Amino acid sequence: MKRTVAIVAGVVTLGVALYVGGRLTADPGAPAEAAPPPTMRVRMVNLSHVIKNYKRTEALRAEHTQLFTQYDNQINETKKLIEARTKQMQDPQYADKREAFEKEIKRLNRELADKTEEARQALDKKQGDLIVLVYKEVDEAVRTFARQSNIELVLHYNDAVLESDRMSAANIARKMSAGACMPMYMNPALDISQEIVNVLNAKYPVTTSAPAGGTGH
Repeated sequence: MKRTVAIVAGVVTLGVALYVGGRLTADPGAPAEAAPPPTMRVRMVNLSHVIKNYKRTEALRAEHTQLFTQYDNQINETKKLIEARTKQMQDPQYADKREAFEKEIKRLNRELADKTEEARQALDKKQGDLIVLVYKEVDEAVRTFARQSNIELVLHYNDAVLESDRMSAANIARKMSAGACMPMYMNPALDISQEIVNVLNAKYPVTTSAPAGGTGH
């Protein structure tokens, strides 16, 4: 019995000595072992794919086309009137009205220049408003989907949708000169572009077309 107690006491003493010795010989300045980094849920969104397949994009594009057509018709009417007055001015039977035609043509040319500049500014503003509107809605859809899917980071990129376009010279040159980081390889499971399209299209049916300044609610 005494021998057993002595053996146990010796083992305990040896263990304590090894522990204390290790603590004394260890480098007090050595950093603690770093914990493994947490797994991050990352996904990618191809903005070109999302915007192309978002049903509301077509409706907004139609608004821009409608505005363009409106200005184009007005400009063409003025051009036709200028052409008509120019022909009349060259016609001998309107010789007595030549001076009046010249004044009218000058006035019409000024109107044409003013209308052309007005159209340019209006179309540029319309296009800018639509781009901002679509991006805000895509951004909102991405944030909503990310929160619901417990995604920690979503990165966006722009690339051609079709494989034939992706490997085109123009697209390759664009990517090589782009300042942003472009993924060279990506697991398809990371791309949630179509999911974002689904979120957007479910919220904005193709049958509705909200004003460009609104949110479509």
